[in-house]
Amino acid sequence: MNVYIYNADIYCDDCGKAIIEELLKDDPPKMTCQRCHHRWRAKTLPDSNHADWYECQECGDYAASFDDMDSDDFPQSAPDSGGESDSVQHCGSGENCLNAISLSPDQWGRVHKIGMWLENDLTSEGVAALCEEVKSGAWETNEVIGLHKQWYADDLYNCESSGDVCPNCEAPDVNDEVCEGCGYNYETGEIER
Repeated sequence: MNVYIYNADIYCDDCGKAIIEELLKDDPPKMTCQRCHHRWRAKTLPDSNHADWYECQECGDYAASFDDMDSDDFPQSAPDSGGESDSVQHCGSGENCLNAISLSPDQWGRVHKIGMWLENDLTSEGVAALCEEVKSGAWETNEVIGLHKQWYADDLYNCESSGDVCPNCEAPDVNDEVCEGCGYNYETGEIER
């Protein structure tokens, strides 16, 4: 999945493109130099009808294109969901994400939203942290952790909770009523799949 990194956050493809569109709608674009915090201005060569490079109005720092700018100056495309992370990544637009995930209504009937899941791989530390959340049972009361448990089920397969193993397939027990490996129901002793 392609994502955009901008101002120390990560955004889904649609939100990243929307930020770019917003930055470029004004002339000059609404961007500031990270060195001196003044605005960039487009510079053109003679006989050119498009910007050939961008220069800071104050310090003279320049970039040949938006892609040459730092991600603090302009959203930068990052294929592969931005790479591995120590935590599950959601779009930095949060509830305003163009692809937001609507959660179940709370006790007052309010529907909360979270930014789109960016499908990033987890580092071993990230898997261990998520494993701890799953082992604690937090996924039973926290819908977001429940989604993370579902999305990273393959990574959590080896998540050991109690040191116990399934009596049917010897997969590590991850505090479920049913073994995720083979479908064995710990209470009834039957295979559910």
